[in-house]
Amino acid sequence: MDDLERSPRRPGVAFAAFLVPFSLMFAVVYFEFNNTFAGTGWQSGESAGAFVLVWVAAFIVGVVLRFVPGRQPWDSVASGLLAAATLGVVISTIALILVWVLFAQWAGSGV
Repeated sequence: MDDLERSPRRPGVAFAAFLVPFSLMFAVVYFEFNNTFAGTGWQSGESAGAFVLVWVAAFIVGVVLRFVPGRQPWDSVASGLLAAATLGVVISTIALILVWVLFAQWAGSGV
């Protein structure tokens, strides 16, 4: 009997661990578009840094939790954190490619 058959599945724990960094990343993007912290001196670069910090932290904590002895429920937490970090990387990559393509089209249009 291997570990997968003995260990209980905890989808709720994984989903909760996914929601924490995902909601933080969503909040950073939401606050940036609404200029919530503009009065305190925050600029776009600081918001981008906060976004990257959240997904890097989720990735590092997820990897560290994968190696915690006494695995459950930390495996589920690690899975959720790694899923959120992966989604953050995918969203960031898509946004960068979109901006790159838009700038390339704008530069090529002669405006």
